[in-house]
Amino acid sequence: STIKICALALAVIYVCFIWNSYQIQCMDGAKVVFNNLDNGTHSVAHSLNDMIAHIVDKESRSFLPQFLYPDRRLSEVELVIGIPTVRRQNASYLISTLSELFEKAYVEDLNKIRIVVMISENPDKHPLFMKNLISELRKNFQDRFDSQILQIFIPPKQWFPLDLDSMQPTLGDAPSRMFWRTKQSLDYAYLMSYSAKQGKYYLQLEDDIIAAKDYTNIILRIVKNPGWFLMELSNLGFIGKLIHSYDIPLLAVHILSHYKYKPVDWLLDDYLRTRFCRPDRDWNHCMQEIAKYRLKPNRSLFQHIGYFSSLPGKIQRLKDSAFSSDARKTR
Repeated sequence: STIKICALALAVIYVCFIWNSYQIQCMDGAKVVFNNLDNGTHSVAHSLNDMIAHIVDKESRSFLPQFLYPDRRLSEVELVIGIPTVRRQNASYLISTLSELFEKAYVEDLNKIRIVVMISENPDKHPLFMKNLISELRKNFQDRFDSQILQIFIPPKQWFPLDLDSMQPTLGDAPSRMFWRTKQSLDYAYLMSYSAKQGKYYLQLEDDIIAAKDYTNIILRIVKNPGWFLMELSNLGFIGKLIHSYDIPLLAVHILSHYKYKPVDWLLDDYLRTRFCRPDRDWNHCMQEIAKYRLKPNRSLFQHIGYFSSLPGKIQRLKDSAFSSDARKTR
């Protein structure tokens, strides 16, 4: 239990660095956990601290994006859409995905949304890719940047552990897949923590999707339904996960506490079970309870189109059969 408490406190520190609106209160809460440990457990805390020393030993400003455009404080909106993107070997879908999202958004909702794109690559390793991508984004969407509907950033180098590419695989995964899924979890935790504070609701998408017509209007209607924790607007992976922004910090902490052990979509399932299920009831009861808070509209609002996965060598053929390009009758 001591290890779990320490790991949780350290995960809180991660999120505090990003969710800087509440940084002082949040950091104080994490420090209390360590200060109240008895002498017999300080060695555990110190060992865990050593595991993420590259985080704890840095000043909080080290965890701000290393590149941000527009580089200014933006007004709060209703819906923030987070999109992570990385360099793919054979294709790039980001420009077409952004064009699709702007085109399919209900025009009167454009002042209520913001798309935040995280370019999760190291500029030192891929300088030409980064330069060309940022230039292309500005060329195609400068008006969207100017109107605060679009923002892009590069996460800090310090966010990723130095041994990210050599972690011991779990669940029988190959080392390449272990690296991919572990980095994906860290990407998602940073992206959602940074982006969600800009709006009331946070929607996670990917950089290779198409959208249903007027998807923003549908979303801003269904969020008014009471009692939900998670809306699933797609049946594939982490695409289309919609959550209240105030629920993001605890979800991010959960991901950061377990990112070495499971893929991020499985960690979401674990979090739902932890939050809504009783340990003294059976699996069916647990699923019934989760279903009260995990809502799925009749039709998916987003479809995955990428053929070449961000996992090198993987071909992605899965399609969401519940997707409709005109889902305005979705309830």
